[in-house]
Amino acid sequence: MKFKTGCLSFLSSGAVSLVFCGVCFGGPIFDIKPKISFDWRTDSNYWKSESDEREVFTYLIRPGVDFSMKTAKSEVVLNYTLDAYLYDDRDPVPPGQQSTEDDDFIGQTGEFKGKYQLFDRLLLVLEDSLLLSRDPAMTDALSNETDRNKYLINQVTPGVFYEFLPRFTLGVRYRNRIENYLTGNPEIYPDSTENRGMLDLVYSFSRTASLDLDYQHWKKDYDGSSTSNYTSDQIKLVFRKQSRYYAFEAGFGYQGRSFDDPALKDISTPTYRLGITMKYPSSEAPRSYLSAFAESNFNDQGLDNTYYRAYRFTLKAGHTFLEKILTDLGGYYQISDYEFEDRKDNLYDISGSIGYRFLDWLIFSVAGGYENRTSNQPIQQYNNTYFIAQLQFAYSLGSK
Repeated sequence: MKFKTGCLSFLSSGAVSLVFCGVCFGGPIFDIKPKISFDWRTDSNYWKSESDEREVFTYLIRPGVDFSMKTAKSEVVLNYTLDAYLYDDRDPVPPGQQSTEDDDFIGQTGEFKGKYQLFDRLLLVLEDSLLLSRDPAMTDALSNETDRNKYLINQVTPGVFYEFLPRFTLGVRYRNRIENYLTGNPEIYPDSTENRGMLDLVYSFSRTASLDLDYQHWKKDYDGSSTSNYTSDQIKLVFRKQSRYYAFEAGFGYQGRSFDDPALKDISTPTYRLGITMKYPSSEAPRSYLSAFAESNFNDQGLDNTYYRAYRFTLKAGHTFLEKILTDLGGYYQISDYEFEDRKDNLYDISGSIGYRFLDWLIFSVAGGYENRTSNQPIQQYNNTYFIAQLQFAYSLGSK
């Protein structure tokens, strides 16, 4: 595979996928898209409590911009939003209980991706992401947490990919991830730093199919003494196939994790990720889409040594009727089996939405959902019903 006629894409799991894409000839191609959205959300059980259910309104204003640039040898993508959250307690707050009175804040969501083909067989890549949020689900891809402390995450990943033989590509990447909690008890919510090395040996059967031997080694260091530092090693073999209308992934591997605290035993687990995404037609805005994934692994962020094996199943589907009416339906189910305590949780979340596209750059939508967690520890159980209304502007200024 020549990088002149191919490209690399990175998945949310951190894996790499080799897929075919076109080449940009001539001068740079730019696209700038200012955007802003206005959201209103109501949760029947905002704090996700088993016994203290209280309704809270959330108002969210998100101005931002999407920027992209392509040349024959490079590509840069930058997405950024400023996230202004305002909260309103609808039920009386009992004395001594949590309140949203002081929780209003300005968050940030930023993502940068860049790649540059230095030589025919050598590709340089760089990714960086910044997140300032109160959403616990953003701290870990397999999160099972409910606390709403404010935190900052910055993650940077440089890398290089070299085609050393026909069809064989070697990739080396390094990731530095910093997580700082800005609220909450620092002993319970300690800051942490993760340093991760990633090695990919990819064999390309064709422009659309590849086999990736993926090895990762990382060290997680926590401040304070309540959470132990740990070291993990993971190896996976991943097959990927992509066509105009679908992408398929099947990966299986094994992870082992050891802790600096001698009181904690080493843990290990088989890992897997199986999934398929389909769309029609083959464009950036398909009329119909479907995605289904099943995966299992340890959680990475385990405050107070709360580590578990997670088994997650995700399904999403959508269809656009009459080119104006957008419908979506999705949900996930996760089993969390804890390692160092007698706890097992079952969590599911189901949601659906319908929207109307007034113009290409103006969409109004409403959504509703229900989430429920059961546990063998009753205090960890909760259910929550939520509704969302959103008005979204995203106008492309065109490209050159």
